[in-house]
Amino acid sequence: MRQGAYKPGEATLRMKMDMKSGNPYMWDVVAYRVLNKPHVRTGDKWLIYPTYDFSHCLTDSIENITHSLCTTEFTLAREAYFWVCDAVKVSTALHCQFTYSNGGQIKNARCTSPSSGSMGG
Repeated sequence: MRQGAYKPGEATLRMKMDMKSGNPYMWDVVAYRVLNKPHVRTGDKWLIYPTYDFSHCLTDSIENITHSLCTTEFTLAREAYFWVCDAVKVSTALHCQFTYSNGGQIKNARCTSPSSGSMGG
């Protein structure tokens, strides 16, 4: 994939996490996809790009992010976030989930960590 043997859409690198999970984010999430276009930093050295689901948790760890603020639409993705961090043995951020009211104000906020598995106020 990295050397450009595939065209976009022909191949992906997937993570086989937990095919028996009830959470679709834990099945076989795409980690890398082929894009035949130059990257702003690496040029054409890499022809594959990581997906958000694979890379954002690693970026949080590398950048020492302590709190990750997410809207409720990311609830299912949180389990995969922690799985990737555990698989490569990196630190995880505390996740704070919030919702908006009709006026655009934060309506509700709760935080969770992978070790507690529970939401706190």
